[in-house]
Amino acid sequence: AGLTCTGYRLPTESEWEYAARAGTTTATYGGNLSATSGCVTLSGTGGFAAGTGLASLAWYNCNASGRSQATGSKAPNAFGLFDMLGYVVEWTGDWYVATSPGTVTDPLGAATGTTLVVKGGAYNNSANAVRAAWRGDNPESVANEDKGFRLARTVTRSCAALPANATAAVVETVTAAGWACEATACAASYHLEGVACLSDTRSCSPMPANTTAGTQTWDSATSTYGSCSVTTCASGYSVVGGVCVDLTLGTACTLNSECTSGNCATGPTGTANDRCAPTGMNYIPAGTYTMGSPSGELGRQTNETQHSVTLTRSFFMGQTEVTQAQWKALSGGINPSYFQSTTGTVQTTTNANDSGPAEYMDWYAAVAFANARSAAEGLTSCYELTSCTDAATGWQDGVHTGCTGATFAGLTCTGYRLPTESEWEYAARAGTATATYGGDLSAISGCATLSGTGGFVAGTAFSSLAWYNCNAGSRTQAVGSKTVNSFGLSDMLGNAWEWTGDRYGSYPGTVTDPLGAATGSYRVSRGGSWDDSARNARAAVRYPAAPSNRYNNFGFRLSRTAP
Repeated sequence: AGLTCTGYRLPTESEWEYAARAGTTTATYGGNLSATSGCVTLSGTGGFAAGTGLASLAWYNCNASGRSQATGSKAPNAFGLFDMLGYVVEWTGDWYVATSPGTVTDPLGAATGTTLVVKGGAYNNSANAVRAAWRGDNPESVANEDKGFRLARTVTRSCAALPANATAAVVETVTAAGWACEATACAASYHLEGVACLSDTRSCSPMPANTTAGTQTWDSATSTYGSCSVTTCASGYSVVGGVCVDLTLGTACTLNSECTSGNCATGPTGTANDRCAPTGMNYIPAGTYTMGSPSGELGRQTNETQHSVTLTRSFFMGQTEVTQAQWKALSGGINPSYFQSTTGTVQTTTNANDSGPAEYMDWYAAVAFANARSAAEGLTSCYELTSCTDAATGWQDGVHTGCTGATFAGLTCTGYRLPTESEWEYAARAGTATATYGGDLSAISGCATLSGTGGFVAGTAFSSLAWYNCNAGSRTQAVGSKTVNSFGLSDMLGNAWEWTGDRYGSYPGTVTDPLGAATGSYRVSRGGSWDDSARNARAAVRYPAAPSNRYNNFGFRLSRTAP
């Protein structure tokens, strides 16, 4: 029943030795031994003079005449205990284990075993066994004439006063610091944790980001405090959906200082979309566009059927693909990327390409990264992953093992997420209707030029806005080094394919706020890569990929629904 049991019991092994030593640290409570066999003397301690015979405090094979003797006839120790050494070995309550557990508090011996610890030595043992530290073991069902026991009992008494917020049924236990009153029942709105009554409501611990006040309520079913209920936010934030949200997000701005995030995101032309945005993101206004490619587009594929899409929610989009530096900032420095050097075409682990796109992660790791950024900023996570067999931080190396799915909280989620496929193409086109945001392509293989649109003149090299197999040198390149589109987004085409949040499926026709196929084995990636021809670096290109796979030409960028 444990040490809180108020009845009689056998002492634990540690209690027995503590009681036998009675404050001494020598072999016996009368000192160390002059020998381990024969009739020996003591070095002296605990009131015993040097040279005193061990026989003065113990019955053992020197003086016991081959049998037990009357109890209480030898000198007691400083705790007033007789026959702790010699006479008969004494059963303890602990299972025997040969190894020491290290520093412990209130140990109860091994969890399981086949023999129990016996202590103290007996009348038929030599002086070597009549030491405080000696340990023997014996099967619990075996009885011998040289084995006995003494009883122990945990010291308790009625509390002089009830502990704070306790009601009744409390006892007081003696400790090294004195008597301690232990609650066993609590008043209303309090619960028992250990031996204390704590409030069912507490201030949030830890306090979420950008939060100044909030409470957590005790859940008796799980014996833990629940999630934080935010009540007050830091300046510039307000409670939305139970979390503190930047009030300035999505509002028009001209200066970074006008935004709580410090990011007044501006496009390359005009001020229509200049808005306060999360760090590293630009504002993408809601709208309607034609998704897919026209039948005459050079390089068109059969899964690019044109259809009208309306996006009713404005959103924020990463100005670039997530970089290796950004990944490492949330992963504790772990970098899964294949190209960790700024030069070369082979895999490296130099961890020296912070401006390169993070790549070589599976889809599950990408959405877990989105959740991690949400958590870091005190926002609601947008994904609940299913059946992952590694740790919650398993995504950090780019492989989130065993995951079989993810439930998306929907476009109303305030945290970070992958863009939907329709959001991705809308952001990539940035108001254009051609193969790229610089115009149609002159060719779909080799080095192509553009027909001109969106500020690009006819004949401009496609390499001015994209890293692809014409110019990338068989590897990724630093993000943000190519001309942005009119939404201020770079690398939407080429450099690395980008995971989206949608399952792959046929287009549904005219649709509003689509979320992709309801079921399916593949997730959609977009934009082409350093390893692809110009054909695959068009705004309409769709590529289905298994979410558990990873490739050195796959990365992603984050998005977030605007308030």
